Amino acid sequence: MNKTMTVLLATTAIALAAPAFAADSVYTSETKVERNDDGSYEKTVAAEKKDASGRVASETKAELDVDSDGDSTKTTTTTDVKDPKGLLNKTVSETEQKVKVRDGHVSTEIKKSVD
Repeated sequence: MNKTMTVLLATTAIALAAPAFAADSVYTSETKVERNDDGSYEKTVAAEKKDASGRVASETKAELDVDSDGDSTKTTTTTDVKDPKGLLNKTVSETEQKVKVRDGHVSTEIKKSVD
């Protein structure tokens, strides 16, 4: 019984102490906006998280183009990268969404690719 209790206490102590040895996670984010004289703009948002399980990164780029007739095209491109610890398990997905407004008519086009 004493050996069982000793093993149980040692296992519990190790299980409770494990989170104290875990690596810290780091999160970074950056936003950049550029505006043109013709009313168009470009916005980029990048975020990244690194921790003991791996790395997750996302970048979103939005562009708005307006012509002299008031017609507009907004293109949003999002790239997501998931890279867990280990080899050959990185996934990259890219989504592109275009919203066009021509003479009051709105059309939307979405493309997604996953590697």
